[in-house]
Amino acid sequence: RREDITQADFLKIDRALGDPKDIMIITNPPFNLAEKFIRHGFELGINRQAILLKSTYFHASTRTPLFRDYKPKFVLPLNWRLDFMNIGRPVMECSWFVFDGPGFRETVYDVLERP
Repeated sequence: RREDITQADFLKIDRALGDPKDIMIITNPPFNLAEKFIRHGFELGINRQAILLKSTYFHASTRTPLFRDYKPKFVLPLNWRLDFMNIGRPVMECSWFVFDGPGFRETVYDVLERP
């Protein structure tokens, strides 16, 4: 634990807890709330966000507007499956979606190898 870390329900805060230019969000949100997390971060002025999601997150047509509004700077799929349940049989492919503000025209796609 660190004393300089603020714990809060992110979707309930109404202003950035510090200078938004100095803040980066790194999270694995509940997948059904991911769009709210991303949009809320931008609404607070926090442009740098790294969000761990299912690799197919943007495959849904309902998420195309989010992709158009806030195109990720990087999409970084993991070349291994994360074992969220620690049962030895992971089934989901995940990627980091890294945002650095609205307005990116191109997204860099690169594979992250298992450390």
